[in-house]
Amino acid sequence: MKYRKKRKQRTWYTHNQALNLTTQYAKKIVSLVNPKDVSWPWQLGDKAKDSFIEACGDIIQPKHTTPPSLLHQHDKDKRRRHIQVSDYRDFVADVYAKAGRPVLLCCVGALGCKTGITDRMNKKERSALKKLLLTQANLPPFNNPTLKILADQLVELVSHSNRETSAIRIDEESIRDAGSALEDNAGSHITGDPTLQFAETFQGQSSMHHDLRVTSADTQEGAMIYASIKGVENFFSKSVGKFIKKLQVDQGGECIWKAYVIMRFPNWAGITDCMMSLDIEEQGVQEFAVKLFKAKVEWKGQFREIHCPGRIVLQPNKAVLYDADPQAIREIFPEELECAMNESPLRKEEIRAGHTTTVCVTMGLGLTNTGAVISFSLGFRKGLGIKEKLN
Repeated sequence: MKYRKKRKQRTWYTHNQALNLTTQYAKKIVSLVNPKDVSWPWQLGDKAKDSFIEACGDIIQPKHTTPPSLLHQHDKDKRRRHIQVSDYRDFVADVYAKAGRPVLLCCVGALGCKTGITDRMNKKERSALKKLLLTQANLPPFNNPTLKILADQLVELVSHSNRETSAIRIDEESIRDAGSALEDNAGSHITGDPTLQFAETFQGQSSMHHDLRVTSADTQEGAMIYASIKGVENFFSKSVGKFIKKLQVDQGGECIWKAYVIMRFPNWAGITDCMMSLDIEEQGVQEFAVKLFKAKVEWKGQFREIHCPGRIVLQPNKAVLYDADPQAIREIFPEELECAMNESPLRKEEIRAGHTTTVCVTMGLGLTNTGAVISFSLGFRKGLGIKEKLN
């Protein structure tokens, strides 16, 4: 007579049990780490460390997987496992964003990564645990500086692995869709257009330096290098003008103040007839990011974190935010600027294709906290009119 092997009983965690395990693990890390030379304690092994790095990697650069609805009905195990992985990623992303890196490090280490969090806790308990972790984030032992330094070190390992990419694209799918719609008219994909490539280079340079670099493109006839302070005050609202950077320039032996506004009129055929760029103070970055792109931008140690709907991106390189809300553009900037944008070939194609957002307004973020550059793709005729008002 054959006896079926008895299945091992699974241990389920309540949210209080999970919190106690996480707290104990945090205390253990603090007791093992030398504050003068912070490094991962060898006594804990590499499993928890690797799990945390993998979790942060999924947050910073999400992996694309087949949705469970598209999996074959016979692949029930795959469907179930996919849902578990998705639940786990949602959990760690929420903890990372709301409770912080040290809390996530201790939680992942204590509960055993995916196995403990998704296989041993139901959705209700996970939700309750997230709330508890949020309330405990600023209390001992989670607020210990050693934990923060250790978590930041591990996240930096993830960032270094992504440094080969020249720039991070936010919402790549929307950019790709916009490019496909414009491919026939422009003769090239949107990311291949020289005007937009030049704009991205300009954005990266401006955010990484204290002044705008004047290139050979700015010496062409019709280009405007910096705007008059009076022109900016008359054209933009006070809420916008106060965030535009100012500088002193030598004009005919006299030192006068100018505003960091540059307008270019490319002499090559493309999807942009006029490009206007505003260099924005760091104090205005968060406000413009939220209003225009529904993205939260904040500093975590040496890196920016960009929080988009359903996604968090750690920025180790320069980044460009796309897909601005036309209604927000209308509320923030002058009506004349919106009309000039609607005149551009790029915006006309977006409207024809039925896009609800626009790539005619972008925001470039650099590696340092010296602000950002907001760029506009405008029509030629109305762009010239704006230039005359800003000069």
